[in-house]
Amino acid sequence: MLSVTLLGGMTCPPRNPCSSDTDCDNTDPCNPEKCQGGFCLPDPPVVCSDGETCVDGTCTDSNCTEVCTDDAQCDDRDLCTTDDCIDNCCVNDMVDCNDFDNCTTDFCIGGCINEAVVCSGSDVCNPTTGDCEPGPCDVDADCDDRDLCTTDTCVNAGCVNSAVVCADGQVCDEADGTCPTGCTACTSDADCADDGLFCNGVESCGTDSCCTSSGDPCTSSGTCDEATQSCLAACNRNIPITPDSTVQVYSVTDPVPAGWIV
Repeated sequence: MLSVTLLGGMTCPPRNPCSSDTDCDNTDPCNPEKCQGGFCLPDPPVVCSDGETCVDGTCTDSNCTEVCTDDAQCDDRDLCTTDDCIDNCCVNDMVDCNDFDNCTTDFCIGGCINEAVVCSGSDVCNPTTGDCEPGPCDVDADCDDRDLCTTDTCVNAGCVNSAVVCADGQVCDEADGTCPTGCTACTSDADCADDGLFCNGVESCGTDSCCTSSGDPCTSSGTCDEATQSCLAACNRNIPITPDSTVQVYSVTDPVPAGWIV
């Protein structure tokens, strides 16, 4: 290595003697050296355009988050991505798991999964649309969709599963497949008219979408009297009635003791 001292004490950077370019330091391809006149001298550096950075002697996008020279350096250990080195920049795109089968659901969890569409009952997946449709049949029993609120029939070798339709907008009971009987259909209390009977209580819309009455309003306060539309107090049985007493009428349900007038 040769160092030259100039006038004024200044020293030129040391230069390595060489016989060829291989004798020079080229560990940084972006700032190479060449053997010129027997010494290693800087070669023109790699000049990149705006927005690019030199990486291993090649210009790449300065916004790149991970520079590279080959695909192996871009492995993110995620089986659901493709790992590529493009223009000295790692690109990790999601794997395309589409198997072009409309009757599968395609997704990636540790690798591609193509899960078959599961249809209910005797339905089968239509490969053209991916929708579940009634499958082929020989008898009605082949069409059982396990829904008690449908009627299942085999028509022209095809299943037809028709919903049970209840009267007055009532809803089929999924538990037994029947429609409510003796029901006035409703969606809110406003749909239920007062039946005019005091002793039936207040009308409201029940959870089965049928109008219902709250029942006897006097169960805790006496006996319901429809004629007066009121609750009669229970009889006070501790006061005997004599011929000279003022007679008061009480409502009772038990046998009346001797000497009492009701």
